[in-house]
Amino acid sequence: MAFAEKAGITSAMPADLSLALGAGDVSLLEITAAYNVFAGNGTSSPPVFIDKIVMTDGEVRRFSDGRPRRKIMSLKELHQMQSMLAEVIHRGTGRKVRSVPGVRGGKTGTSNDYRDAWFIGYDGKLTSGVWLGNDHNRSLGHGESGGTAAAPVWRDFMLSLKQNN
Repeated sequence: MAFAEKAGITSAMPADLSLALGAGDVSLLEITAAYNVFAGNGTSSPPVFIDKIVMTDGEVRRFSDGRPRRKIMSLKELHQMQSMLAEVIHRGTGRKVRSVPGVRGGKTGTSNDYRDAWFIGYDGKLTSGVWLGNDHNRSLGHGESGGTAAAPVWRDFMLSLKQNN
């Protein structure tokens, strides 16, 4: 739980072994910010919602809160996590995002009875996440998992960003 707190997760977490299986409920914002640690070479920083706006005259306006990144994990831990998150893309449940140029890692997630599905991924510039669920906590339907439902949405979002840059 100490790592989760360092990575920016503030939601209440169960203090038992079920936490390792993803038993804690966190927002998409919190989990995406936490995964940004792996893309940020072991450092934590607060999320930025708007990176830049390009004006019609070509002027670029950048946004940042100016807070420095904090180192929160060792290089050994970082490389182990990056390797596992890359395997999710290459051979695991996140295979549907392999077509995104520069994708480096990601993680799928699915709750019991397919009530929630999510995918968090990162490339060299951006960490982003997709959550799919029902406001009434009902099933999305059999088989609607993070890899089959959320990962394709993330893939299409990232591909659209790359086409527009």
